[in-house]
Amino acid sequence: MALPYKGRKGGVVALALFALLIATAASASAGATQDAKAAEAGKPIVIGVSLPLTGPFERFAALIRMGYEAAADGVNATGGLNVGGTKRLVQLKILDDRGDPQKTSENATNLILRSQAVALLGAFSPPLAIAMAQVAEARGIPLVVDHSPIRAFLSAAPKGGWKWSWVFFFDELTMTQQEFKTMNMVKSNHKVALFTDGEQDGQIMGGLWEKAAPKLGYKVVYHASFPVGTVDYADFIRRAQSSGADIMISQMIPPDAIALWKQMKALGWKPKAAFMEKAGNTAFWWAALGKAATGTAMVHFWSSGSGYPGTDFALKKFGPKTQGGDVEIAHSVVAYTAATILFDAIKKAGSTDPAALNKAIAATNHTYVAGHIKWDAAHAAALPTVTLQWQSNGRASAVYPKDKAKAQFVYPLPPW
Repeated sequence: MALPYKGRKGGVVALALFALLIATAASASAGATQDAKAAEAGKPIVIGVSLPLTGPFERFAALIRMGYEAAADGVNATGGLNVGGTKRLVQLKILDDRGDPQKTSENATNLILRSQAVALLGAFSPPLAIAMAQVAEARGIPLVVDHSPIRAFLSAAPKGGWKWSWVFFFDELTMTQQEFKTMNMVKSNHKVALFTDGEQDGQIMGGLWEKAAPKLGYKVVYHASFPVGTVDYADFIRRAQSSGADIMISQMIPPDAIALWKQMKALGWKPKAAFMEKAGNTAFWWAALGKAATGTAMVHFWSSGSGYPGTDFALKKFGPKTQGGDVEIAHSVVAYTAATILFDAIKKAGSTDPAALNKAIAATNHTYVAGHIKWDAAHAAALPTVTLQWQSNGRASAVYPKDKAKAQFVYPLPPW
């Protein structure tokens, strides 16, 4: 008859050995966990960025990059971000998409899978931002978009809305009313000629201008619509001229709008007021046209007259590296804010886990140098708008609303 297990000497030894193995394994596991945490603590936090560093949007990209890098340099100068009690440096991994949505998608995928980015920043304009967001949604990685008109970006949201992607910029509905409100400061015939390209924001804003005009006492008497990359605008210009419009509003990429403006000069047509949206929003516009750009205006999303916290810092940090005044500083300010929102969320989450980070981004409710950011149900936050106008000194200054104005509205435009 076999003895009970507890009475067998070999069994006791075996139990002792088994307990020792368990303790050893537990100790090894704890040590491995500690080693992993230590190794993780020593690694930088990788933030993925895709921007059109070359191509028609390269000036915008340079300004945006400046803002991202200023934010990263700022936290790294203090030893990095505090993540769960450990300071970790931030590393921006920036790739060039050349303004090609397909390349943006490839970049976003590589940033997540190869560079192991915990979050994404960018991109510029709706086609690129949407391409980036689609990857972020598929991979479950947070993305903060700072340079895409809100409605154009939201128009591409999947069923149920964006889950991982967050956008703040101007709301096209507000923006497409401001040109008319600016014109209310002067006398005109209230007739408008529109020039819009085929990009998402061109299509959406073109429709919104047509709807807003009659509600605000204006009439769109001509609307030219054309693909991006059009080179001959002569017929559009002649039709606009014959329409008798005092006011021109355009939504075009810089190279196309510059070609349009030069052809307008060659054909001798100059409206009394011209709002050159997107194209007029960097010093590239003035550099290409010089004095011929005097008086052209655009609705912008920031001015130093707004007085948000950090404005003095922004003027000192970005002013010497930009041209044209607020018109360029604004792009760096908004990018700086986007990166700061993300860094604040990492600190708040105490983790770089995507779900925890996404939840922390969702809780954003703070006034930054670009304005107050609090997301709505669609993951969007609209910035207040201001009208800037290129003055004869080669700087774009706020002219509307009056409480933020730093210059008089030039009207009518000076002759060619």
